[in-house]
Amino acid sequence: MDEDIPDDEKINDAGEKYSERIIDEKWGSINRKVILGNLMQAYKKVYSKSERDKPLDLLEDALKKLNHENLKIENMGTEHYKEALLLTKKISEKSDEIYGEIDHARGNLQKLTKR
Repeated sequence: MDEDIPDDEKINDAGEKYSERIIDEKWGSINRKVILGNLMQAYKKVYSKSERDKPLDLLEDALKKLNHENLKIENMGTEHYKEALLLTKKISEKSDEIYGEIDHARGNLQKLTKR
């Protein structure tokens, strides 16, 4: 989207420059569809239940995989122990990070609702 209209559209038939307000109105009418489209996309993302629930769905899916019946250490080859330990450490660290972010967000919400 252009930040300005072409110079020839800033001048009336008498050769005088339009006021900034009229130039802004012209720019707005040219870009109205793009602006409204962007606003609608933003609105849908903010208020779409599926978009808000997606992080929770991902957490539930991750937990299901970690609790999967085929995730048995006795079925893992000993050659994979070192890599498995690294992965479980990363999972644990990421889990702690996510927990902290959620707890922080919950705390912020509680502060806002107390006002």
